[in-house]
Amino acid sequence: MEHPALKEKVLTALRGRHNSIRFRFWETPKETLKLLFYRLSGRSFIDYYADRIATKESEALPSEPIYLDVGKEFLTYLQEHGLRPEDHLLDYGCGILRGGLQFVPYLEPGHYVGVDISASRLEQGQGLMDEAGIPRENYATYLVQDCSLKELGNRKFDIVWAHAVLMHMPEADIRALLASLKGHLNPGASFYFTFFPSESLGLDRITKDQVRDFYYPTDYLKEIFESKGYEFEILPKGYKENWGVRTRARLLSDWN
Repeated sequence: MEHPALKEKVLTALRGRHNSIRFRFWETPKETLKLLFYRLSGRSFIDYYADRIATKESEALPSEPIYLDVGKEFLTYLQEHGLRPEDHLLDYGCGILRGGLQFVPYLEPGHYVGVDISASRLEQGQGLMDEAGIPRENYATYLVQDCSLKELGNRKFDIVWAHAVLMHMPEADIRALLASLKGHLNPGASFYFTFFPSESLGLDRITKDQVRDFYYPTDYLKEIFESKGYEFEILPKGYKENWGVRTRARLLSDWN
């Protein structure tokens, strides 16, 4: 005798939160082993994730209006928080420059810098900027391979924008970024970013999902920022919830 309700209940449990048996028992273990191989061969999480972006079709970013037009919301958001045309802006994890398409025409020439770990995404973004008639001399992009920010030279910024980036960074890389960023912040600079709180999963510890997604307890992430000399402020809602928690950090004026 068949028991369809019981069968569906068992399948639901096996599928897990991503509703896929294949994803849970094949894709995730495969990516976990791949990351372990990278680690054992002396390569970093950034190396793993950059290669994943380059080789995995599911990581490709669409150049369609429904995706690109979100950059308009980025610009409006920062304008509401005081962004001015004369400000210098660092777009950390700029991807295909959907933010840059809006930021560069608004900012004074040369005041926008985008960095990303994916050469293919930067190339795609530059093509979109060309199509929009935005001169390449009005902005700069850099391919980065770690969190040292050495590619930036002595550039300094008033605004750092990192949309949907920290949720793809292990703790050690976040700490390294915060240390490196200090030398590139003008007095009073603000760092806007999003993160996934582990509380949203009912957990009070750091956890990973899909290998590349990191969830941090809010208080723990705040402690990381404060230990590096930053104020940490959760900002009011009013944006798409799946983007993560919008947060602002500022370097403490008395930090040495």
